[in-house]
Amino acid sequence: MLNRIVEGAVVLVSEFSLTATALSELVNVVVEGMGWMGYASRMDFHVNGRAISRGVPSNAHIAKWAEVLLPFADTANKEALNELIRRTRGDESNNQYYSGGRLFWVNDYLAHIGSHYCVWAKAISTRTVGGESGNGENPKGYYMGAGTCFLTHHGKEYEGIQPVWDWQRLPGTTVEQVPNFKWPNTAWGVNMWGSHDFAGGVSDGKRTLLSMELSRKNVTHAYKTVMATDDRVTCMGTGIDTRSVMFPVVTCVNQCIARGPVRYLTIDNQEHTLEQVR
Repeated sequence: MLNRIVEGAVVLVSEFSLTATALSELVNVVVEGMGWMGYASRMDFHVNGRAISRGVPSNAHIAKWAEVLLPFADTANKEALNELIRRTRGDESNNQYYSGGRLFWVNDYLAHIGSHYCVWAKAISTRTVGGESGNGENPKGYYMGAGTCFLTHHGKEYEGIQPVWDWQRLPGTTVEQVPNFKWPNTAWGVNMWGSHDFAGGVSDGKRTLLSMELSRKNVTHAYKTVMATDDRVTCMGTGIDTRSVMFPVVTCVNQCIARGPVRYLTIDNQEHTLEQVR
């Protein structure tokens, strides 16, 4: 819909022109909203709904919106829009406006752009849903938004991953690994609501936090938190009740396309490297 509105703004003239207030709000949606939902020319999965089945979308369309809205923006927003246009081409090297974090409290959604990375995280509550399926798209998206957390540095971490993803191990989730799992109906958001009122976060622009309580299937009362600063992301889980499970429960840190050796630290602060990763 936003695409149609922005396209129409070019041809709506004279008595059909959008008001200055309406144009200002469109600028605000792009600068304060959509601009935070892409990084290194790629969009976050969380904001694509069932369209996640179509691949990792480029955010080039946002550049078109920004170009159309530039003449209607004030000086500060012009600078932000020009920065956004540069970023949609993959250049994240000198961000001024898009640096730090935003917490979209209505959606229980976190976006944080650090010095060399971006992280997006999604919580759900009795007020919010994690995603949707429909028209045959995204049939395995049941755990999307249930604490999912996507970390990107160069924009290609999740490119083309959907056909080979283990959808019971989405990054950030804690899920019982049920063989031959029968995926629940999630058409148009059914069964995608959260289980508890507690979900939300806060940001001072430099540090961003998102937290929730979630019960889903046999894994209940899981308290999950994501904290992001300029140079790191910290993920925590506690109080997770697995007494009713029949199969192993896994918390997935990440599941992305391998592009070389993987280094990690264990709890005893020892560094390890996995050379053969697939």
